[in-house]
Amino acid sequence: MGSIPMKMSLLKTLMTPRMLLIIWGAVGAIIVLYVMTAAGVQLSDRPRAAADAASSTRPLRDPRLITGEMADFAYAFTQRTAPAAVFNDDETGAPTRLTDFEGKAVVVNFWATWCAPCRVELPSLDALAARLEGEDVEVLLVAADPRGRNAAETMLADLGVRHATSLIDQKLQLVSAIGGPAALPITIIYDRNGVEVGRLVGEADWASPEAEALVRRAMAQGTSG
Repeated sequence: MGSIPMKMSLLKTLMTPRMLLIIWGAVGAIIVLYVMTAAGVQLSDRPRAAADAASSTRPLRDPRLITGEMADFAYAFTQRTAPAAVFNDDETGAPTRLTDFEGKAVVVNFWATWCAPCRVELPSLDALAARLEGEDVEVLLVAADPRGRNAAETMLADLGVRHATSLIDQKLQLVSAIGGPAALPITIIYDRNGVEVGRLVGEADWASPEAEALVRRAMAQGTSG
């Protein structure tokens, strides 16, 4: 029986304004601590998400990729987008722009039938196209050659090129729009947003591991939408 008065006394003590204030203060502190902890977890995830998004949109500048066969590749100094110049617009071709390929990375090689280094390089670009077939990349072989489509396609057939996409810039509109290089071959890589990653002037082995690594990094740049 003596325990009942003790319980009543304890209950009265807990129901005093001072004790209620202490209890409610403790509950409030617990709620505040919970909210701050939850918010901290969310905020800590934001910089990571932002960093992930930024890494796919910032210009590619990784010096570790400029090695081996890609040692002469030069990253774009300023942001340049793919020109909208029309090419492949001869009597048998479908007018084309580089902007038609946005959503995919693009490796565009300018060559000509009279260019000896081009003849050496073209099969390696075709091998790269075969290796990356079905992925988010296009390998374009653009003949910047007044001799026209028949001469270009004859040479590509002789070299056994069949995986890369063959296009013509007979009027030299596209090659002029990218800066009118004084020498061929020249190969330019664009990311999936149509932004130039960089270019390589001269012959290289595009079937090399270094070339594939560089192209795959370009494929990871930008967004597919």
